[in-house]
Amino acid sequence: MGIIIQALIVVMRVEKEVNKGGLRDGTNVGRLSSFLYTHGGLQVEQIDSIKKGVYYVKQRNGAAYILKQYKSLAIIEQQWKLFDEISTTTIVPFTSFPNQGRILYGDHYYWTLAPYVPGKSLTFSDEKDRRDAVQYLDKFHTETKGISIYSPLLKQPLYEKLEHRLQKWKRTKRIFEKYGYDHLYSELNVLYELLLDRFTKLNWNKIEQNAIDQWMWTHGDVASHNFRRDANNMIRLIDFDLLSLSPHLYDWIQLGQRFLPFLDWKLDRLEAYFSEINIPKDAWLLGIAIPSDIIREWWHFLQQNHHKKIEQYLMKLQKTWEKRKIFVDDVNSVL
Repeated sequence: MGIIIQALIVVMRVEKEVNKGGLRDGTNVGRLSSFLYTHGGLQVEQIDSIKKGVYYVKQRNGAAYILKQYKSLAIIEQQWKLFDEISTTTIVPFTSFPNQGRILYGDHYYWTLAPYVPGKSLTFSDEKDRRDAVQYLDKFHTETKGISIYSPLLKQPLYEKLEHRLQKWKRTKRIFEKYGYDHLYSELNVLYELLLDRFTKLNWNKIEQNAIDQWMWTHGDVASHNFRRDANNMIRLIDFDLLSLSPHLYDWIQLGQRFLPFLDWKLDRLEAYFSEINIPKDAWLLGIAIPSDIIREWWHFLQQNHHKKIEQYLMKLQKTWEKRKIFVDDVNSVL
């Protein structure tokens, strides 16, 4: 009954947007529909904006897709190259448009199509979903390892990305001072720098080169919404925009950080989920301990222009930080 109601809500919302002639993000429905038909042979019945640049599209024959726009052609081409070589049900790859075109270009964007997977996203507050996320991410790593493609895109090492995130944090110092959270800013800043220094001193030349030599692929954004449980209880990974030839360690660090808030920042509980995964433990724990995820969420909050809620957010951040410090102490005790 719930699925039927949700489906009706989606249809009603789409019909409302179509009647207005535009979607939530300002996209003109008629213009987009005409473009998809003319250049891709896609006969659109419904279009719904999921978020900026991402649309749910239903064809007249009932087939449903996720339509996405990109500014970078190289990012799309890398994904297509990997999808052409992989044979697995673990991922949701691109599919060709009805006219067999793989990529459309229009309105200064490149456009791709992927099958829509009915189901629901995982939630990391649920123990089973956490275990399934580890299992299926490991499966993705295993099934893609060794796949070589021509001219892969290489991204900056993780420690450089973490340094860049720290610089973003430093630019917000005055906000903490304005609301009386100088101590929180200084404490997090000092600990971040100390942990990053230790992390940077690891043998990254060897770690990165090993990933390249063995053709190790990472998803790059292992948020819970990028794991979809379909009607057959199969987990499918979606959204490979950050796909890269990188150490698997990077995905495991990010997944560990995303689990932490739901494990009360307890080291032993976290390790239990990854006990059967082959991860260099010191590098993994150090990477998780660096509060880069806190800075990511803080920056995202500021980008959303929630200026009236800053003090409320900082109060919550202070409480989170107190628990995070205990986790860092636990990590230091085992390294």
